[in-house]
Parts: sequence; C-alpha cells; structure tokens
Amino acid sequence: MTVYDLSLRVHAGMLVYPGDPPPAITRTSSIDQGAALTTSVLTLPAHAGTHVDAPSHFLAGGRTLSDYPPDAFFGPAMVVDLARHAHVSAAALAEHELPAGRHLLLRTRNSAHLSAAGYDRDHACIEPAAAEVLIAHRPLSIGFDYYSVDSSAGLGLVVHRRLAQEGLLAYVCLDLSAVPAGECTFFGFPLRLDGVEASPVRALALRGD
Repeated sequence: MTVYDLSLRVHAGMLVYPGDPPPAITRTSSIDQGAALTTSVLTLPAHAGTHVDAPSHFLAGGRTLSDYPPDAFFGPAMVVDLARHAHVSAAALAEHELPAGRHLLLRTRNSAHLSAAGYDRDHACIEPAAAEVLIAHRPLSIGFDYYSVDSSAGLGLVVHRRLAQEGLLAYVCLDLSAVPAGECTFFGFPLRLDGVEASPVRALALRGD
C-alpha cells in the first residue's frame, strides 16, 4: 500500500485566503530554556490550508461538521486528472468515467501553484454546469486543489452554495500533485469540534492492497 499525504504544511508563511490571518505557533515553554516541559499554543483559522467546509459555511441553518458521522470523512475515492483544462467544465468531466458514491478529488492546474506565496486570482474553478454533473454522481464529497471552487470573478459563490444545498462536504487545498489518477481510499478527518463550519484536516489517499 502507498500512502499519499494530501495536506499542506502548516506554518506562519503559508498561503491563506485573502483577508484571512495566517496560522501562528507560539512556544510558551521550552526544555532548551530550562523549563520542565516544551509547550506551544496554536492559533489556527478554521479555513487555513487543507480543510473541509460544511454547508453551514455558505448556508444559514446548514449542517455543521458535528452533524456528520465519522464515516462521512473517509471512504472510496477517485482522483480525476483535469490539469490540462483551464477550468473544471462539464466537457472536461465528460472525458472521464466518474463512478457514483465516491469522494471525487479533482486535480487541476492549481496543484502547481499551491506552494506559491501569493493568491492566484486566476485559479482554476468548477463551472456551475460541471457542479451539476458532479452532483448527479452522488459523490460522498468533493475535493479540490485550491481555496475556492468558485471563480474569483464571481461574487455569488454559486458552486459553493450549490454543493452546500446538496449537503456535500467540500475539501479544499488538497495537494493532489503526487497521487496518481484513479481509484483510491480517502481519509480527511476534521478535529472533533462542535457546531463549526470548517476544520483543518490531515488528508491522505491510500492506493494498493
């Protein structure tokens, strides 16, 4: 079995969504400085780096992460390679046989820019018609390789809201650059937080027996 780490490294200088604060790790005591223990305080926005969004992030009264059972956050998945396309379109998806009942992890040209310091406002997005194609396959979740599945030019968050209306979890900022296209097993467990709209995850893809 091969394990692929799909999670971005968390650090103060990491790429964040415009306007969001960066993570901060503060050392509060250190054995090297004579303390009995080394301890740290982590300040981490819920939407920094690789994370999962629940419908309540986009819909009033939408489901929060604590409304989902643990088995919603792992299961059979498919990595769909769409990197040669400008955006995830219905035509691009038509080139692939998408299985039903899977976590659908969409690799786009964004995967080459995840380590860049600046936010790419020309990032690949999921077009509304493509979102309907994905929804028709009854996915367990949608995974994407940038902060937003919507175009930066759009103000309505149309695709985000459409996925949320279907109760779908959306994993964003997945590093899909190394995992081969095709079937795998996906793990994307959030912290066990009550009533929140998002959480960082340590996302993994497993391939093989």
